[in-house]
Amino acid sequence: MKKAQEELDDVVGVNNIVEESHLLKLHYLDVVVKETLRLHPAAPLLIPHCPSLSCMVGGYTIPKGISLAESMKMYILASLLHSFQWQLPKSTELDLSEKFGTVLKIKVPLVAIATPRLSDLELYA
Repeated sequence: MKKAQEELDDVVGVNNIVEESHLLKLHYLDVVVKETLRLHPAAPLLIPHCPSLSCMVGGYTIPKGISLAESMKMYILASLLHSFQWQLPKSTELDLSEKFGTVLKIKVPLVAIATPRLSDLELYA
């Protein structure tokens, strides 16, 4: 997390918020997301993750091959890591054991405490 936050500070800065234009410059975070999904896929690999044909959704054209979820999860993760310092509650140990189902789920729900890390509190408004 520290290395990803350092990259975010270098690319975004500590007095800005993450914008979509920053995502292409976040190489380390991109690798973290891909490795996490390789180890713990969100859904079985047989389910397609992008449209096979162009389609209209809510009046917007979604072109064939574009994966909105891919860029949105990167944007959300970048925003959360950049804006907050994440810690486990005191006297809590990290337990990443899994239980089997249609997809693997973590046995014990993860609880984390978010503390603002940006210098300008107006950026949280």
